[in-house]
Amino acid sequence: MNVRARCTNGGGGVWGRSGKTLPPSTEDPMIDEELRQILACPACRGDLIFEETRIICPACRKAYPIRDGIPVMLISEAEPWTEKA
Repeated sequence: MNVRARCTNGGGGVWGRSGKTLPPSTEDPMIDEELRQILACPACRGDLIFEETRIICPACRKAYPIRDGIPVMLISEAEPWTEKA
């Protein structure tokens, strides 16, 4: 599996583990669609929202960093996330 391949999903939302389409976000083209489909929050196994510099789990309110195009999915590296009003 080539996790650094550039791939888009046609401009729509991002697919979560459950196969449901999540709301569109600022997508990081460095994380390919296959990896997005299998990634889950390591803390709660919830669906994720992908942004350019982080991956967010709205269920447990954690934001995981993306460093040099690589998702850092370590609970100890996550920062608290609050939804903007």
